Amino acid sequence: MVLGDKTKFYQTKKLAKVQAAKAAMLWIRANPPSAPASPQSPSGNNDQHVKFVGKVPVAPPGSTIRVAAKTSPLEKVSIICPQLGLSLPDYKFTQDERALSIYDVTAILRRREGKSVKVGPLKGQYGRANAKKKLAECIIRWLDKEAERNQVTIEIVES
Repeated sequence: MVLGDKTKFYQTKKLAKVQAAKAAMLWIRANPPSAPASPQSPSGNNDQHVKFVGKVPVAPPGSTIRVAAKTSPLEKVSIICPQLGLSLPDYKFTQDERALSIYDVTAILRRREGKSVKVGPLKGQYGRANAKKKLAECIIRWLDKEAERNQVTIEIVES
């Protein structure tokens, strides 16, 4: 595909780039990209945004989930959630209007069956990464209770 005039020469390289960009934008506007068809789940809802990790089997009652002690809270959440039949957390950040580096964060965990769970909000955390890490620590405490409810033990092992 050739954009612009193949036979026209430009005095400077910058002018050629500008004209090529204009021609490309005209072509894109004339030929808009079509939206990809999103597959529907069997229930008819579009659950594509839910982050279930692969085909990890749910831990049966009486089993043990082992997690290395050196892993970060975010990694622990990503290891434990699928084994309890939960999606990875969907973090929602809200920035403070007066202090741009202060965040309120909430996480939503979706179950394979049943209602989703909201953890948070955790308010007034400095920095987005710090807010996510602190909420991951709260999620781990909630996952401990959820594992106990499902009669599964979470074991922190030294490696």
